[in-house]
Amino acid sequence: MKRSPCPAFPVKTGLFLGLLLLSVSACSMIPESHERDFERLDKIIRLYNNEFESKSDAAGSMWVKNEMKAEYLTKVKELYDRINFVSSQTISIVFKNKGKMIVQSNTSPGGDFDEAIVSNRYEYILAPSVSLKTKIIKQHWALQPNGVWNLAPDLSPFYD
Repeated sequence: MKRSPCPAFPVKTGLFLGLLLLSVSACSMIPESHERDFERLDKIIRLYNNEFESKSDAAGSMWVKNEMKAEYLTKVKELYDRINFVSSQTISIVFKNKGKMIVQSNTSPGGDFDEAIVSNRYEYILAPSVSLKTKIIKQHWALQPNGVWNLAPDLSPFYD
């Protein structure tokens, strides 16, 4: 009785195809650059809002555009003397790339982006009043060429 040779070819092919499938599936698990950018921006937004709402001395100024920093720190100090935050919530984030809106999937961008407009709802009391106010405040974040996210703050809605 004649024996067939060892089935080396099918084993090698199966092993190669298995390794190929494993490497392709592993690559799909690596987040795309826009997902990493979103995670980084999301962390910065949370850190800024925490510093701003807790009335810290720096008031999140490390993320404010350099040309706006001095005016921001002056205005935020005046605001801190009169405001008490009750609650806040991020309502929405709109992503843009070169000025054009990007289609979003859930809360993250569906592609590369270099700008984000964050809408936050704040409940606060502004002295000398004792009534609770609610405002939607928009934060404009822009990615600088050096890869740093900067905020162009607008505190005027708190006074409207």
